[in-house]
Amino acid sequence: METLVVATILLIGHALMGAVDGMYLHDLKYALHKHVDSFTEHIAHTLRVMAMIPLVLLLFVLNTGGMLLWLAVFVLILDILFQSWDISLERKSRERYGGLSTAEYQIHILSTLFYGAALALALIAKPASAWEWASPLILDTPHPTFVSTIGWVMFIGAILAGLLHLYYLHPKFRSEESS
Repeated sequence: METLVVATILLIGHALMGAVDGMYLHDLKYALHKHVDSFTEHIAHTLRVMAMIPLVLLLFVLNTGGMLLWLAVFVLILDILFQSWDISLERKSRERYGGLSTAEYQIHILSTLFYGAALALALIAKPASAWEWASPLILDTPHPTFVSTIGWVMFIGAILAGLLHLYYLHPKFRSEESS
């Protein structure tokens, strides 16, 4: 199976884990955006979903090279920093719930493994010439239809998730109490 197809399947796994974690646990069950003590974690999640938008566009929708490929690497580094910040916030943010549940730890681990492997494989799949600074921004060979189609679905999903995260930044969603 082609490397980029495997990367795309792993990206789907990440999205499924992310839907359970983000939509169900973060937004519905715990409503992290509503509490003063977990709002900073919501900001970290907002930054992460915003980083996913260009990553999916630049690595799965379009077959990029040169400066656009290096832009994807830069955004990936930012996303790793955002994720590290998110992890550092979780203990304090989740005190009201007795910390993260075992299930949520498992979801986080699987999601991170799927996402990291998907991005690593997408980068590995690039030809050496794509990494040259002077390489065309869009390579001549488009991605396989499966990859670009799933890429578009993930891109649109990331935009919608990003808009929801931005919407939840509004103060009307937060309660005054902190625990």
